[in-house]
Amino acid sequence: MSRLDELIGELCPDGVELTPLGDFAQLVRGNGMPETVLTDEGIAAIRYERISKHD
Repeated sequence: MSRLDELIGELCPDGVELTPLGDFAQLVRGNGMPETVLTDEGIAAIRYERISKHD
């Protein structure tokens, strides 16, 4: 069992609620992120090209 499996078993023994991203985030498509879509409130923007997957 991986450490992630241990944490899920400890912190979420009954699983987690699955919620579509669009229900709690504003999704913006395009080649860039113009200043007009940014706000001073809420959570910072995440650009998908900065998210990497390590196997």
